[in-house]
Amino acid sequence: MGVSSDEYASARKTHPLEPYELRALSVLLYLLTVDPSLEVEIRPLDDAYGPAYLDSELDCIFVSEETVPGAVAINILRKLRGLAPLRIYAVELVTDERGRRLSSTALWSKRTHSTHAQSCA
Repeated sequence: MGVSSDEYASARKTHPLEPYELRALSVLLYLLTVDPSLEVEIRPLDDAYGPAYLDSELDCIFVSEETVPGAVAINILRKLRGLAPLRIYAVELVTDERGRRLSSTALWSKRTHSTHAQSCA
C-alpha cells in the first residue's frame, strides 16, 4: 500500500497535513479493521508512480476514479520495462451530504470556515 510522503503530499496541498507516520498508521488500522488477516506493507510515495511501475511482484493497483489515467500510465511504463500490466481497481470517491467529493482539502476548508464563523460570533 502506498501513502504519499510528507514532501510529495505537501507539494500538492495548501493546507496542513498529518505526518506520514500518522497517515500510514491510519491506513494500516483501517485495512486491518476490514480484514485482520491481511498482510500489509506500506511504502511512502514520492511521486505519482511510486514503486508500481518497477515492482514485478505487484499485480494490481487501487486508485480513485479521478486517478485512473495515472494507473493507465503506470501500465504503459510497466509494458516498456517488460512487466505484466496491473489490474486496475477504481474506487468510488466518498461524497458529503450534498454530493461533493470528500477530500482532505474539503475537510480542512470546512474546519477553517467553521472556526472562522465561531470566532466572528
